[in-house]
Amino acid sequence: MTINYYQTIVNHIEKLIESNDFIGASKIIEEELSMPYVPKDVLMKLQQLHELCKFNLSEEKKSEILSPEKVYEYLKHGSSKAYKALETLSIANIRNYLEVIKDLLVDNAVNRVLKSLLIEQLQIQQINSIINFTIDNQVYSIIPSKIPSPLSQPNYQVINKRLESIVESNPSFLQQCQMILINVIYDNYPFLIKDEDVEITTYSIIAYVYKAYNDDNGLKEFLNDYQIDEKMLLDFTF
Repeated sequence: MTINYYQTIVNHIEKLIESNDFIGASKIIEEELSMPYVPKDVLMKLQQLHELCKFNLSEEKKSEILSPEKVYEYLKHGSSKAYKALETLSIANIRNYLEVIKDLLVDNAVNRVLKSLLIEQLQIQQINSIINFTIDNQVYSIIPSKIPSPLSQPNYQVINKRLESIVESNPSFLQQCQMILINVIYDNYPFLIKDEDVEITTYSIIAYVYKAYNDDNGLKEFLNDYQIDEKMLLDFTF
């Protein structure tokens, strides 16, 4: 079977889900999953869509899904229940929440990282329409299905490996650096880290952790060893 065949099948399943025909979509998915061979990337996509169908067909789970109005309320006002709103978006058909999400993404009062998490959910469910969002009063446009997920962008792994090579002798320090890297990724998403920014981002993360530990001597030694001008480091604000 060709790649075009699988793409046609996935597109058809997504259209059924979009029209809330979860039974029909599940039937096709289960038929495909029963085949002796399914390409790995297609398999992962089918499994993801299958979970989405099963959730929407479960009466018990349906009662846990928030309404679009509640999702907006929890996310707009920074409610402690924001995690519940994000959980709803991760397991429900996000197309039913598009208008709410669009409003939140162009609201300058909404947290920057929250916008990244919303765009990530749009990317996961492969929304292929133009979505606008604002950062510092500047309007940007993207098509979520055309961008990679935050942690699948190539330079995430590049920076991660670079961090490992520099601070591998200190596992706890490395773990902190990796956590900061994830923060950096989400703080920038949907913008991706450019190739030319890999080195300075790596050094800035390490310097940030030294400062968090109040380790002035460690920071000074690190900057000296790698001949880094501290003024050139990125200033993270998260």
